Amino acid sequence: MVGDGYAKLVIVNGRVEGALHAEAVEILRHGAVSGTIFTDDLSIERGGKFNGETLPYAVDGDNAPSHESISESIDEQDGDNRD
Repeated sequence: MVGDGYAKLVIVNGRVEGALHAEAVEILRHGAVSGTIFTDDLSIERGGKFNGETLPYAVDGDNAPSHESISESIDEQDGDNRD
Protein backbone atom coordinates (compact mmCIF):
# COMPACT_ATOMS: atom_id res chain seq x y z
CA MET A 1 0.00 0.00 0.00
CA VAL A 2 1.23 3.47 -0.82
CA GLY A 3 -0.51 6.42 0.81
CA ASP A 4 -2.10 7.27 4.14
CA GLY A 5 -4.17 4.84 6.21
CA TYR A 6 -6.73 5.77 8.88
CA ALA A 7 -8.30 3.23 11.25
CA LYS A 8 -8.74 2.24 14.88
CA LEU A 9 -6.49 -0.81 14.35
CA VAL A 10 -3.94 -1.32 11.57
CA ILE A 11 -2.31 -4.73 11.13
CA VAL A 12 0.56 -4.78 8.64
CA ASN A 13 1.76 -8.06 7.12
CA GLY A 14 2.97 -6.59 3.82
CA ARG A 15 4.59 -3.35 2.68
CA VAL A 16 3.31 0.13 3.55
CA GLU A 17 4.77 3.44 2.42
CA GLY A 18 3.14 6.55 3.88
CA ALA A 19 1.49 7.63 7.09
CA LEU A 20 -0.61 5.43 9.36
CA HIS A 21 -3.06 7.04 11.81
CA ALA A 22 -4.51 4.60 14.34
CA GLU A 23 -5.22 3.90 17.99
CA ALA A 24 -3.11 0.73 17.62
CA VAL A 25 -0.64 -0.46 14.97
CA GLU A 26 0.74 -4.00 14.76
CA ILE A 27 3.57 -4.81 12.36
CA LEU A 28 3.71 -8.58 11.89
CA ARG A 29 6.86 -10.54 11.06
CA HIS A 30 6.42 -10.17 7.30
CA GLY A 31 5.35 -6.52 7.60
CA ALA A 32 7.38 -3.46 6.63
CA VAL A 33 6.40 0.17 7.16
CA SER A 34 8.27 3.16 5.77
CA GLY A 35 6.85 6.49 6.87
CA THR A 36 5.21 8.10 9.89
CA ILE A 37 3.04 6.23 12.36
CA PHE A 38 0.62 8.27 14.50
CA THR A 39 -0.29 6.01 17.45
CA ASP A 40 0.10 5.52 21.18
CA ASP A 41 0.14 1.70 20.84
CA LEU A 42 2.77 0.25 18.47
CA SER A 43 3.93 -3.36 18.42
CA ILE A 44 6.45 -4.92 16.06
CA GLU A 45 6.89 -8.68 15.90
CA ARG A 46 10.36 -10.16 15.53
CA GLY A 47 11.17 -9.88 11.81
CA GLY A 48 8.87 -6.89 11.26
CA LYS A 49 10.52 -3.75 9.87
CA PHE A 50 9.88 -0.07 10.53
CA ASN A 51 11.76 2.85 9.00
CA GLY A 52 10.42 6.27 9.92
CA GLU A 53 9.11 8.16 12.91
CA THR A 54 6.34 7.76 15.45
CA LEU A 55 4.21 10.57 16.77
CA PRO A 56 1.40 10.63 19.35
CA TYR A 57 -2.10 9.78 18.19
CA ALA A 58 -4.61 12.61 18.72
CA VAL A 59 -8.30 11.68 18.68
CA ASP A 60 -9.42 15.28 18.32
CA GLY A 61 -6.60 16.35 15.99
CA ASP A 62 -6.03 16.27 12.26
CA ASN A 63 -4.70 12.71 12.42
CA ALA A 64 -7.84 11.14 13.95
CA PRO A 65 -9.62 8.45 11.91
CA SER A 66 -13.12 9.03 10.67
CA HIS A 67 -15.95 7.48 12.68
CA GLU A 68 -16.52 4.92 9.90
CA SER A 69 -13.04 3.44 10.39
CA ILE A 70 -13.10 0.19 12.32
CA SER A 71 -9.95 -1.68 11.32
CA GLU A 72 -7.63 -2.14 8.41
CA SER A 73 -5.53 -5.17 7.66
CA ILE A 74 -2.73 -4.89 5.15
CA ASP A 75 -1.51 -8.27 3.86
CA GLU A 76 0.86 -9.23 1.13
CA GLN A 77 -0.92 -10.15 -2.08
CA ASP A 78 1.31 -13.13 -2.79
CA GLY A 79 1.64 -15.83 -0.15
CA ASP A 80 5.34 -16.45 -0.85
CA ASN A 81 6.61 -15.04 2.46
CA ARG A 82 4.09 -16.75 4.73
CA ASP A 83 4.83 -19.84 6.77
